[in-house]
Amino acid sequence: MNLLQKIKNFLDAVSTFKYIDQIFWALIIMCVALGFFSLGAYYQSTQFLRTHPIEIEVNKESLLLWDEYHQIKNQDIVYFGSRNGSTVYPADCNAGNRILEENKIYFNTLDEADSLGYSLSTRC
Repeated sequence: MNLLQKIKNFLDAVSTFKYIDQIFWALIIMCVALGFFSLGAYYQSTQFLRTHPIEIEVNKESLLLWDEYHQIKNQDIVYFGSRNGSTVYPADCNAGNRILEENKIYFNTLDEADSLGYSLSTRC
């Protein structure tokens, strides 16, 4: 039996299933309804944001507190590096910002880092 005959037999078997058309149309209607519901929800959320915009205010006091927090946090830390890496960065270097906090290891001196096999970053 060739492939064309197999396809014809399959289509004949499917066409004898009397509810296939109703199931197909029900699926189409459900997909269209879901699409329109999603569009309505999106429209509603954008309308809400237009009438109630989000405003972020930054005052000088909060900036001073943020700077003070970073100074206190880094006052005893001179160098830091990653537990998984071999590079050490000065505390004020932005090149090491991608290191997760739980992976950071801190050093008081460059000699301490060097003794553990770390080398100073050339990017800072």
